[in-house]
Amino acid sequence: MGVFHQRANLRNFSARMPRFGCGLALALLLSGCGGDGDPVSEAEPPPLGGAPSGIACKDYDGKQMIVKAKTITIHNNTKGTIYPVLATSKNAVNEWIQGCFRTTEPHPATHVYKLYVNEGKGMAPNSFVTITLPLYSEPAKGTYITWWNGGRVVLADKNDRLRDGSDKKLATPKDVTCKAQGTSCALTTYSSEVQFPENVYAQLSEYTFGDSIIPEGQTLRLLKPENVGYNISYVDHVYMPVAIGPKNNPYIGYSGSTQDLPAFRQHLASFLDSDTGKGWPVYNLRELKLPGGYNIFAQRSGTLPPTDDVPVKPKDGFPPPTRASRDGTTPRSSPCTSTSCNTTTCMKQT
Repeated sequence: MGVFHQRANLRNFSARMPRFGCGLALALLLSGCGGDGDPVSEAEPPPLGGAPSGIACKDYDGKQMIVKAKTITIHNNTKGTIYPVLATSKNAVNEWIQGCFRTTEPHPATHVYKLYVNEGKGMAPNSFVTITLPLYSEPAKGTYITWWNGGRVVLADKNDRLRDGSDKKLATPKDVTCKAQGTSCALTTYSSEVQFPENVYAQLSEYTFGDSIIPEGQTLRLLKPENVGYNISYVDHVYMPVAIGPKNNPYIGYSGSTQDLPAFRQHLASFLDSDTGKGWPVYNLRELKLPGGYNIFAQRSGTLPPTDDVPVKPKDGFPPPTRASRDGTTPRSSPCTSTSCNTTTCMKQT
């Protein structure tokens, strides 16, 4: 199956690209209309206008350089609503801030910051939004939201479990802006202790803008804003077709799939019915979602909240059985115990 063959190729793909007038842009497209055309070549939203001029960093010689914001465009080519969320990473040492300031101070990122597009309402079918992200925002003195380093884009087709109890609502930074066509574009921001659980109805993609290097002959980091790295995280799980690629670069096409969503899910089901896929676990969800090989073993503990709407539940209490068939029935034997049980995945009965 092509969806599995391409996983290793997409994981750490990066592109060094020429500079453009308003920085670089990464286009993420959830495609449900099929076809073999280049999805990035579609009409773009209106000019952003009023975007921040940039952030002052230090160059190789310690002189001021202005780092302009970059953009992420998300297209919804499906017939249904999608719920996009961007999230930053935790880092004990924030190398992007070190490279900008040319310092050895760690400037740790101690929280995950989540940016929701039209929270709870999502993006309408056949619409797109463009989000402008500066290198960082500073909601309080000495606290940095580093938008460029190890970012995640979660594209969900259901709104379930996209929020966590530890989330704390913040004012969206003024330098983070959004323009839309065919939908509204309201941004809400939260700080959180955690990323998203795996048992969400969503496909994960990842991006990194710029790079932080130590130049030969120097001891301080230097920010290189022209680089772009991205991947579709099919090594973590496979749920939906996503096509991803850089804008304004004629030399690099898109990666991923523009296949129609129902056809894509049929291919996943066909994989599970093949000799290769027999016995492959699936997530305990009402739509088909396959975990990557590592996650099959890593996600084998925890508990399931009784309020979760999942197809496989125990008769008494929780957590549910580790192994269950795709039709929701429980096999005659199960390795699950009350203290060691997989809460997010269930096993296809062979």
